[in-house]
Amino acid sequence: MSTDTATSRARTGSYFIASQSVFWILAAAFLLLVPSAFMAVFFATAPTSSQIVIARLFGAELTGLALSSWVSREIAARDKQRALYVSYACCNTLGFLVTLVAGLQNVLLGPGWILVGLYFLYATGFFLLLAMPE
Repeated sequence: MSTDTATSRARTGSYFIASQSVFWILAAAFLLLVPSAFMAVFFATAPTSSQIVIARLFGAELTGLALSSWVSREIAARDKQRALYVSYACCNTLGFLVTLVAGLQNVLLGPGWILVGLYFLYATGFFLLLAMPE
C-alpha cells in the first residue's frame, strides 16, 4: 500500500474510532445518570430495579470502552490498528444482532431501531476497514 493510502486509511480509522467513542460516552452518561429515562425511550417495557442496576453497570463498562477507544484512536502500528478493528467489528456485530433480535421481538420502541442502525453502521465500517488492502 502506498504511503498516501496507508495515511488515508489510518485517518479514516481514527475518525471512525473517535465517532464511536463519542457515541459510547454519551450512551454511558445516560445509562449511568438517568437509566430509567434512557431505557424508556428505547425499550417497550418499564425497567425493573435489577435492570436499572444492569444498565448502570453497562454504562460503567461503556465508559471504560469509550475512554480506551478514544486514547487508542491514533495508534499508528498497522498490526495494532488491525487488532482494534477486529475487536470493534466483533463487539458492534454482537450489538447489532442483540438489538436486531430485540427489535424483532417487539422489545424496542421506534427510537430503539436507531441503535440497530448505529451498531450496523459501526460493524460494517470496521469490517470495511479490515477489508482495505494493505
